[in-house]
This record gives sequence, structure tokens and C-alpha cells, in this order.
Amino acid sequence: MSTFSSPLKLTASQAKIRRMSNQWNLCIICQVSTVEKLSSLSTKGQQTLLDAVNTRKDDVFRRLHDEYSSLADVDSERLCYHKSCYKSYTSRVNLEKFVMPDVNNLKDTSNANQPCCSHPVQTRSMFTPFDWTTCIFCKHKSYKRDKNLRHLESDERLQKISELADHKRDLELKSLLFSEEFKSKALYHKACIANYLRSIPRRTI
Repeated sequence: MSTFSSPLKLTASQAKIRRMSNQWNLCIICQVSTVEKLSSLSTKGQQTLLDAVNTRKDDVFRRLHDEYSSLADVDSERLCYHKSCYKSYTSRVNLEKFVMPDVNNLKDTSNANQPCCSHPVQTRSMFTPFDWTTCIFCKHKSYKRDKNLRHLESDERLQKISELADHKRDLELKSLLFSEEFKSKALYHKACIANYLRSIPRRTI
């Protein structure tokens, strides 16, 4: 049983979200079957994962809350994960965009026109909803006159994209990868995916 110390109940708005179900034989994060082996969580690893889930309030959060009243009740023995997914999902750098800045702690400045924060923390609200009718790489419906958008059908290719996005710290694409809609709605241009995969490290091929 989890030692997660901050049980978090569903809000009214979250309760209205459609029910999502976990496939417990798949990675708890991506819910995709790939060639990467699944690992089990240690007590410390579970705490780290649930902290990230609580911060993100994403599809993983909603799937768990559909089966458990709070994160404290999650059965750790049911959780398995891909190491690459876990690393990216719990990364402090990736979690920063989900953290709201504490405006009460912002320091006063002598210049009224000076920005209150020179390096504002990116929040989830700063990212506009993604248009799934566009290419996930170029964000357009056409690329150099190519209007043929293809679906991502290969789990192996999906894994390569995920690994490269992690390698490049492509936070925007990683955010899309964790979306429940990614596998069914993600589209790409042939040239765009070729350009993106061209710089993939040899060890990930």
C-alpha cells in the first residue's frame, strides 16, 4: 500500500471527466506496449511517481482516481512502468510547467516597468490545446505542399519518438506523448518525422 502522505479527492469538475480505465499489464504512464521491458516500482519510486501524478493532474491522475478514492490507496503491486517514461514523467525540468508560481513570494522591484520575474515558470495553462488535425512536429496541416498526414501506427516508432523527445528535452512533444489521445490522434508528415528522427542517438535505434 502506498505511503503517499497527501490524499487528494476528486473535485466536482474532475468527476465529470469521462471514465478512464488502466490496463495494468501496460506501463502506467504511457499505456502502450513497446519493446522496452516493464519494471516494478520500489517504495521510493512509487512516492516519486505519485508526487508527479499529483502535480500533473493529467490522464494518469484521472485513470487512477477512477479506481481509487485517493492516491494514498493506490496498490503499488499493480504499478509497472517503462524506465524511459518514468524518467521523463518525474523529471523536475518537465514538471516545472505544471507548477503555478507563488505570486506572494515575488520580490518588489524599483522599476515598475520591469517584469516581475525574469524567468517565469511555464504552467500548463500557457500551452494552448493542441490541434490534432495538424502535424505533431511542424504544427501545420501542410509541409512544403505535402498535405498527406499519416497516423502513428508503429509502437516501435512511437518509442523512438519518445526517447528522442526526452533526449532533446522537447517538453511540448513529451506533453503530447502523455496525452490519452496521442496514439489515436497523432498525425505527421513523412518529411517531418524523417527530420525529427534523423538526429536520433544510435543507442536508441
